[in-house]
Parts: sequence; C-alpha cells; structure tokens
Amino acid sequence: MLDRLLKEAPERHAVWAVLDPAREYPGVGAASWWRSEEDGELAEFSCTVLDGDQGRGVGTLLLATTWLDAMRSGVRRFVGYTMPENVTAVRWMRNTGAAAEWDGYKVIFRWDLDDLESLPATPPGVALAERLAELSGEMS
Repeated sequence: MLDRLLKEAPERHAVWAVLDPAREYPGVGAASWWRSEEDGELAEFSCTVLDGDQGRGVGTLLLATTWLDAMRSGVRRFVGYTMPENVTAVRWMRNTGAAAEWDGYKVIFRWDLDDLESLPATPPGVALAERLAELSGEMS
C-alpha cells in the first residue's frame, strides 16, 4: 500500500496534507483521491483530521484542494465512505453537499464536482464554496 501511495501518478491519484511545522509531530490532516478503474470520471475521496483539529476548517480545505486537483485530471464525481458511528464525518459530508445513502453496512457519500450550485447554505457548505473560489485561481 505504501508503494501505491508514494508512486507518482497525478492523473490517477493525489495525496494532500496539512502540516503545522511548529508542532513536534506536524501532521494535522490529510486527504486523497483515487480514480476508479471502471469509471474515469469517478474518484474515491478520503480524508482524516486529528480529533483536536476538527472544526477548524482543515477538512474543508482538504476537500476543496482535492476537489480542484481531481477536476483538473478529469474527475467529475467523488465518492466517500464512513461508518454510521462516525457522526462527525457523516454530518460534515452532508453539510458540504454530499448526497448520502446507507448500504446496510456503511454510509456512502457522493459529490458532483461540477454542481457548485447544490452546495448547501450550511456553515461547512459556505466555507467549501469560499475555499473553492479562493483556491480555483491559485491552482489554475
């Protein structure tokens, strides 16, 4: 798995991290996208943020960054998964505009990366829209 993560293939996947160099262990959070083998416009999105750093916009920054990065590579939809017990992640994904479904085991979330109009007026949805607007110029 480590080889797969470290092998550079920007058209297939990317990993982004938020670091705080002032900390002894600088990692704050990370996110990645992995293009589907079956559907080139679909990618799996995953994200993790340290518990103590949740609620500070780190996950939203990572979602916006991976969103724009994946779109540059031709990805048009994200899918993400979480366990229903992870209510913080479930709430955050719904509040950033993901459609949710339950498959009997896990919650499946889907974002349409081309449909910015469907981003909700929730605080995380607004923050995501603002980050996308801010970063879209910087990542062009």
